[in-house]
Amino acid sequence: MSATLFLTYAVIFSPAACVAYGYPNKKTTFFWHPVFMASALSAFVTGRRLIRNDKRDGRINLHALANIVGCSATWIAARVIYDVKNQYKKQHITTWHARIGLAGLSLMTLQTVFGLVGVYVKPVAKKDRHETFSTHRTVGKVVIAVFAVAAFTGIKQSFAKDMPMMVTGQLATVAAVVVGAVC
Repeated sequence: MSATLFLTYAVIFSPAACVAYGYPNKKTTFFWHPVFMASALSAFVTGRRLIRNDKRDGRINLHALANIVGCSATWIAARVIYDVKNQYKKQHITTWHARIGLAGLSLMTLQTVFGLVGVYVKPVAKKDRHETFSTHRTVGKVVIAVFAVAAFTGIKQSFAKDMPMMVTGQLATVAAVVVGAVC
């Protein structure tokens, strides 16, 4: 792994530790939600950087693996929130954060599945590759942007305002994702 990829991963994942550390109620598993989401975003941005300059088969396999890891981490994060909401008998998908997160989860799952199918199951014909991969890149950028907006709206939740360490971690995660997606 190159120094740039390691740095990208470290810069995005490190704020998750702040989020987890800053969450005061350790009796709930809620704090794992931002940790898994930061890990997912790290995997997506790392996967994007892997494929960006080198499209050899090895890099495509690592890109696919990074997306599978990111997709898995996102589903785990969603499951954590689902369980916490059930634990406290709260309704599901009632905030903008939840709605945007669900949209990101749906888009990311489709992106990962169609990407894997297009490379490994039913490879895209040579004549259609440019358009297909261009669309895949664009949707990937949209997924990262949607998750960055979801993280930002999570910061705006009323409970987060009382936890400065958590907000600091979330802000740093959003900033790192934006930098990672642009660079």
